[in-house]
Amino acid sequence: MPDNAPSHAIKTISAPHKALIKEGLLVRVSSGIYTKVRAGAKDAPLATTQSNPLKPISLPEDLNALPLKNVSAFVQRFAMSCNVHFKRTGLDPWAEAVTRASGDDVTLDETGKLLVALKKKQLINGRQMARLMSNHLSEHRGV
Repeated sequence: MPDNAPSHAIKTISAPHKALIKEGLLVRVSSGIYTKVRAGAKDAPLATTQSNPLKPISLPEDLNALPLKNVSAFVQRFAMSCNVHFKRTGLDPWAEAVTRASGDDVTLDETGKLLVALKKKQLINGRQMARLMSNHLSEHRGV
């Protein structure tokens, strides 16, 4: 492309951008518009556009095709594309009390809560949920 060409004339995505999209660190909001996904326990988009919701994406049936890295970003992107958000229900305090009474100390992070919400809506099956949670915990613990 010539040096004097306007920057908006670029029609292809660069290899580094493609890598960030594949890793789930960039999310397509609309044609030519991408947003970063914040890394960390509270993965959330830095910006979203309500007028152009993300197209639903599908999860692979092959569990080995699920991501091993950037699992939080992948789960968050999938949940966003399905318009799924974690929302506490009336049974959550009871379930937490039963968990504490049994001597377990289990606290879900934002990714775990999103996986539960996706499973409740039957957008993922139990095997996919277990594999994604396992991959997320392994990545988080550096295993």
